[in-house]
Amino acid sequence: MLSAHTCTSCGLIQQVQDANQRKARCVRCDFRLNHPASAGPVEATLWVLLLLALLSVSIHDTFMGFTYAGGTHSINVSQGPLEVIRLGSTVVGLAVLFCAVISPLVWGLGML
Repeated sequence: MLSAHTCTSCGLIQQVQDANQRKARCVRCDFRLNHPASAGPVEATLWVLLLLALLSVSIHDTFMGFTYAGGTHSINVSQGPLEVIRLGSTVVGLAVLFCAVISPLVWGLGML
């Protein structure tokens, strides 16, 4: 049975026999077409835990700082969208809050 494979090196799409899939090589650049096995559940769990750890660090880290007329003001990732909402752009603030904080947190917790 034939299946279509795309060479990740040169982009050529070619037909490969399933029986020879482990030894399949690109006819143009001789790159190996088969890919290593995908990550197992332990490796995927570790990546998700790393995502959640880095998300918690980035939420509390300074995102932007201003110095003006002798004063300073800094904003972190969670305060930025709330500041935009406070200034009157509710839709934009909620969109940024969803994309920067809520969506990665829900995705990571869902993957666990």
